Amino acid sequence: MRMIHPTRILPAGFQLALLLAVVPSMSAYSTYPKFIGCLKDDFLGSPTFKDRADMTLYSCAFFCFQHGYVYAGVENGEDCYCVKGYPSDGFVSSDKCNVKCTGDSSEHCGGSGYLGLYWDLIPREENRSPGEEQKVT
Repeated sequence: MRMIHPTRILPAGFQLALLLAVVPSMSAYSTYPKFIGCLKDDFLGSPTFKDRADMTLYSCAFFCFQHGYVYAGVENGEDCYCVKGYPSDGFVSSDKCNVKCTGDSSEHCGGSGYLGLYWDLIPREENRSPGEEQKVT
């Protein structure tokens, strides 16, 4: 089956209306994922995925959520780690997690050797605290 790109069949005004209807407002996601803290990275192996050009907090969080993880961590601006738990004694000052994300310079994606850890990976209606399991459907 051959796919037809919408820009070939829709007038420009309808293309914009379609885009606005399909793509959710990023402001809806501005509080997600939620920051837990900055951890010294001495408990992780290789990153789950690396994106040298386009890493954002949301791209890492969404990837981890899709794969059934409760927590997402970013390190060194470009590395994403999906984790099910974390050590409670490894937290350091959040100023150690000050490297800008490669895909959004307004966000901080961990630091060199430090993981910015996040939970509540996508918007939810119910209120939870870090450590409470997320239900992945």
